[in-house]
Amino acid sequence: MDYFNKDIHLKGNHEFIQQITSDKNSDISLFKAGIELLKICPIIGLVKGITSTPEKDGEKFTIFHAAIENHKQDLEHIYRLIILLHKYDYDISNEERIKNAFTNYNDKRFFEIFDSYLYGGIKWLKEQFDANISISPANRVNTIVRNFVSEYDIAKDCYKTTDL
Repeated sequence: MDYFNKDIHLKGNHEFIQQITSDKNSDISLFKAGIELLKICPIIGLVKGITSTPEKDGEKFTIFHAAIENHKQDLEHIYRLIILLHKYDYDISNEERIKNAFTNYNDKRFFEIFDSYLYGGIKWLKEQFDANISISPANRVNTIVRNFVSEYDIAKDCYKTTDL
């Protein structure tokens, strides 16, 4: 996959991305490095059903190929998951979904889908940080993560304490 064989430049929201990927003393740091953002945000976008496009202006946030190379297999799995589960605007068979995810590696259309969920996940995170601005920075990350996870905590409905 050529997409993961080079530096990736994220456009827009540079300051926010830098804050949430800081390994320094940032109170709102969510990820230790940009590669983690590249792995998590497309999944957030997919789960939330949010897509977005990069901003035209602003600085770029670069995720270097050296970091990408160390996580390439994970990124390829995430890419395939996104393409398999994407809600297309047209009827598509399961066979076609599999073909798109596993054999159309260098088709620009599918990396645009991946990018749209990546930017959708970033957009959702920024909205959550902005909506929770009244919470102290130290507690903001915990609150956002806790709320996100609690929305998908299906185990709580599956088991009762008497079942354990």
